[in-house]
Amino acid sequence: MSNATRFDLSREEIIARYRQRIHKGDRTKLSKHELEQLALHFVDHLKLLNSPNEIKALCTAEIQLLEEGYPQATIAGNQIPLYRRLIEDAISTGTLLLTNENSHLVTWTKRNTGELGQTQEHFALDYLKYDQATYQQIRGEGTAANNSRQDNLQPVPLQRYLDTATELLASNDERHLAIAIAALTGRRHTEVISKGHFQLTHHPYLLHFQGQQKKQMGEGETAPGFDILTLVPANQVLEGIEQFRTLPAIEQLAGVDSKDPRIRVLNTRIDREVKQLFQDTGIIPVLAGKKTVSIHRLRGVYGAIAIYLFCPPTKHEHRFLQHYLGHVLDQQQAAPNSIATSHYFHYRLVNEQGQRLEGQGVLLDANALPSLNQNEVQLEPTQPLPQAESIAPLEAVESVLPAQPVQVEPELTKLTSKASSKTTPHESEQAIAAANDSTSSDATLPPRQHSLLRIFKDEHDRWHKVLDALCPGRC
Repeated sequence: MSNATRFDLSREEIIARYRQRIHKGDRTKLSKHELEQLALHFVDHLKLLNSPNEIKALCTAEIQLLEEGYPQATIAGNQIPLYRRLIEDAISTGTLLLTNENSHLVTWTKRNTGELGQTQEHFALDYLKYDQATYQQIRGEGTAANNSRQDNLQPVPLQRYLDTATELLASNDERHLAIAIAALTGRRHTEVISKGHFQLTHHPYLLHFQGQQKKQMGEGETAPGFDILTLVPANQVLEGIEQFRTLPAIEQLAGVDSKDPRIRVLNTRIDREVKQLFQDTGIIPVLAGKKTVSIHRLRGVYGAIAIYLFCPPTKHEHRFLQHYLGHVLDQQQAAPNSIATSHYFHYRLVNEQGQRLEGQGVLLDANALPSLNQNEVQLEPTQPLPQAESIAPLEAVESVLPAQPVQVEPELTKLTSKASSKTTPHESEQAIAAANDSTSSDATLPPRQHSLLRIFKDEHDRWHKVLDALCPGRC
């Protein structure tokens, strides 16, 4: 049966609008709806063809049509995957029947077991794609663009980012909670909606996560879990996730595939909010070659903050981040560095004065992370931490290293305590004055710059233990 009853626009109408916008130089050539309609018309036409030559000619003509308005990289990354997915959907639902004339057998070997198998594949899946040389060229251009962004890191004010994300975590708006969860965990909000499982661990800033969206699994297999860092205490993030899932707009999407049209509508609404909250306010700059700040860009900022707060100084930040983004799950120590992780090193952190925050692992003294070996991680039941042990959201961490190494005693120059509240997370308690706040006795030493670390009252005793070990008799 034809899909014609699903069409809002004829193919001729869509193409006429498309070419008119190209002629006018409009930024948007096809809306998402128009593109999907165009692809459905293609699939509908495909049902009538029964020879490889006819199918190849149709695929070649469709790619040429798309190239009238889009660069090859966009077509390869966006349009062709959409077309191929709709073809596969039509085959799986039986609306596009495979015959000896329109398909052929493909032999494959299962990577893990070496088991051989065969699949019947439509010729359109052979022809609706670029050749290897074109894909190699596109990858080269993408690498050059990514290298350029890494050579020009964009500044993000750490405090403003954390303040905004923490405020959003207390919202009852599904868009704001989705943004907060992505900003503070580095996970895709669609993973939280559909299949992500989050569990508290023994560490206050770690959640155990299972349900990675891009992890391809065979039938009956389960994606392996791994730990993710949270930029505020994990129990507060878990409360936000649970609240997010109870919202009426999200409850009806439980278990829905991330490619479902309803998810795409939500994505559009969320990206609009991200732009207003982070781009228009000047918190996150637009990267070169990008048109706007989308929710996906928050993963890069999250990565920069996770490295700054928790990456051991002895560990390379790429190895550290690829683990917590879930880019390398199997044979962690033997696997090569993930290429995907390199696309998340586009930002540098600055303080409120615009000065770069140097260093990494600035919170490790108080919150040393467990080993990255998953066999050594002991999970605890999924229950909130006792209220007395709950740690409020990180309010500010600023650190400036000396220009040249100098031999000085470790000194804590200022401690500030802030109370955690579900309704007023940023309300301050009285400051805890630290010893030796004066630098007058350093007149004969090379000038040094102090670091500022604001922590919470429940961390105060831990810091004093560290200071007692490093500087006996400091009082």
